[in-house]
Amino acid sequence: MGTKDIQMGKSLIFKVGSVLTASAIVCLGLVGCNSETSGPPQTTDAARYPMTVTDHADRSVVIAARPTKIVSLLPSHTEIAFDLGLGDMIVGVDDYSDYPAAALTKTKVGNLYGVNFEAIVAAAPDLILIDISALDLGVVDTLAGLMPACAILVVKGTQVDSFQDVYDAIELIGKVTDTENKASQIVTDMKTRVKAITDKTISLTTDQKPRTVYIIWPDPLYVHGGGALGSVLIEAAGGTNIFKNAGDSVSLEALISLNPQVILASASVSMGDASYQFALNDSRLDSTDARINGKIYGMNDDLTGRPTPRLVEGLEAMAKLLHPEIFS
Repeated sequence: MGTKDIQMGKSLIFKVGSVLTASAIVCLGLVGCNSETSGPPQTTDAARYPMTVTDHADRSVVIAARPTKIVSLLPSHTEIAFDLGLGDMIVGVDDYSDYPAAALTKTKVGNLYGVNFEAIVAAAPDLILIDISALDLGVVDTLAGLMPACAILVVKGTQVDSFQDVYDAIELIGKVTDTENKASQIVTDMKTRVKAITDKTISLTTDQKPRTVYIIWPDPLYVHGGGALGSVLIEAAGGTNIFKNAGDSVSLEALISLNPQVILASASVSMGDASYQFALNDSRLDSTDARINGKIYGMNDDLTGRPTPRLVEGLEAMAKLLHPEIFS
């Protein structure tokens, strides 16, 4: 389990496929993104559009005119769009987009594992923000076939393993929506706040960095392994991820043998608190330094698992837990 699972919600079982019948697809194939009945005509900026950009799947994407109707198929993309001031332009979001609160009022169009193509076409977007995993699922090709006039922009969301990936996502969405100045402000603020943390943790010795594990799910046991966003945060916050050289699926025996000094565990609306309760109460963890010294903390996965500007809040919270003597 990794970033994708946190973004999608607690359940690991998803129904793959669309909700369209074959006849519906044929009918919808006749409808373009910019149907004359879908709303007012787009405004254009001759100095800026059309533009051609390279998305995160190395695809050349033509943005014919300034986007006015956006569909987002990942919670992180939705959140970034709102942060860029594009909330009024959003006409559809995936089932798991729950932040900010205004996202809950938007039309739901399924998710990457069960896309409601009919609802997307009905929303008549001129820009669709989609994750790179949609390529393997065939969603991008299906959308392109149904709506050839619509710009489909692949933006990293589930395969993010650095702050730079987050900055890149914000800047790409900002570029195609003509909100580059706002995107630049957000990225600059994030970099400043990250640096404020890492300037104080970069010089810590190995002995000063607590051995840390971040549990995502207790049974089967999933953690933030190497390359996951949670692991990036642990290292930046001045900890040592005991599973930094492992994947997300680990054994309880391995966790116990590595004897974490700090246990972080999922405790949020999207993921529930099963992991946190496991870390607090499972007797098999009694021998760990974290249990002995009472250093078990619940973490909001929306702040540590979604690649959005709020990721910095997750880093700041984690730094205070790992090093209260520095970040009081």
